[in-house]
Parts: sequence; structure tokens; C-alpha cells
Amino acid sequence: MAATFLAIGVASASAHHGWTGYDSNTLLILSGRITEVDYRNPHVQVVLEVPSEPEEDGTIEDPPEYLLVVLAPPSRSESRGMPREMFQPGVEATVEGYLHQTQDRELRAERITLGTISVELR
Repeated sequence: MAATFLAIGVASASAHHGWTGYDSNTLLILSGRITEVDYRNPHVQVVLEVPSEPEEDGTIEDPPEYLLVVLAPPSRSESRGMPREMFQPGVEATVEGYLHQTQDRELRAERITLGTISVELR
């Protein structure tokens, strides 16, 4: 699991930095498949595999992007209806959030949807 966290250039411990480091002027909404989960304090983190856009002929030229998504602390995720069991590799997720200003593969999630459950994280 840690291999992808490191491969995308972000060690899990470094993700706990101030929220001012994120571009809160541009809200992104991305969907993909969870490939890894790090469910611990200070924040739950998942790696989201976001597929590339298909070309007009339906082929996909580029490989998928991998994005480290920083979520709420475990206690907040659980109190809002998303226990650890919901965060599993292979689960499809949609996240709404802000990219980090210097870590271009890190997103601070404001909302996450897993299946039919959507949770406001902040």
C-alpha cells in the first residue's frame, strides 16, 4: 500500500499541513476507484485512481491519474456515517475538494460520496 503513497510523491505523514495550502478558489469534483486506504489520525487518506478522459473514438491514450485525497479524521468520518469498513480498495468514490498549491496530486476533500452515502467532511 505505501508504495503508491510514495510513488505519487506524498508521504502520508506530510499530508497534515495547514488548510491554507490548498487552492480554495477552485472546487474540483472527481470520481474514481479507491486503490489504497490509510485509516488513522490525523486524517483518513485514500489514493483515488481517476481514469483518463477517452478520446473521441472511445480509446484511452493516457494512463489513469492517482491522487492522494485527505479526508476528515477517523472520529469525524465515523460520526457522520462513514465507518472504516466503507473505505475499501475497489470502492467507487466521488470527491469534491481543493488541490494543494504545491502538491499537485493531493486534494483536500470537502465532501465524499461512496455508493449512495454522501458526507460533508468539514
